[in-house]
Amino acid sequence: MRGYRAGPVLAVLLLWAAPSALAQTSGAGFRLGNPFNSPVMRKYWNPMVGAGAAFELTDTAGKKLTEEWDILSEETVEGKKAYWVGFALDNADTKGKVNGKILVIPDGFEVRRLIIQFPGIAAMEMPIADIIPPTDEKDTARLLGTETITVPGGTFECEHWREANGADAWVSAKVAPLKVVKRVDRNQTRMLVRTISAAKDAVTGPVKPYDPEVIEKLLERQSKRN
Repeated sequence: MRGYRAGPVLAVLLLWAAPSALAQTSGAGFRLGNPFNSPVMRKYWNPMVGAGAAFELTDTAGKKLTEEWDILSEETVEGKKAYWVGFALDNADTKGKVNGKILVIPDGFEVRRLIIQFPGIAAMEMPIADIIPPTDEKDTARLLGTETITVPGGTFECEHWREANGADAWVSAKVAPLKVVKRVDRNQTRMLVRTISAAKDAVTGPVKPYDPEVIEKLLERQSKRN
């Protein structure tokens, strides 16, 4: 793909608050940062089929991004339980909503499939060239206590954790697919705006094979707008 780096939307697709996660494109496919490449985030994992959550992310410059993450279905892959995790992202850069889904095996938190539908183009299954495995870093998050907090999505009794990198997270078992109600780190604030009880697959139409020319043109358009 002529050395193009993925735009901010591509980079965030598998970025669930793990600051070290990476996503970049190449002729061989996507090298994806594992969104669970942190013992803290694996602690928050809470898969419930049909459940989901929508968030608003605000960075230090005040720029906002909305996300939705859902558990669409469960299946078996190589004898292991796997989940289709749906996502939708919307911000000014995309000029419309991006929908997609990833197939995740919680045992080892392996991502096996990735389907993305950008505005105005057909859904495509992306070739996953390599997946960064979970690290063996020690979970040094500290439980600071239990607090009741109110966010746009409601009022929740939460555990308040401080992660090794200094981020604060308020988590509740009533939220899925991760328990996050609010999370604040040095780069952004994530706030729950609503919970979902009957999540549906938002990818529409036939899923086509990965077409690098289509993605290249999309990135070129994004580059010109930015």
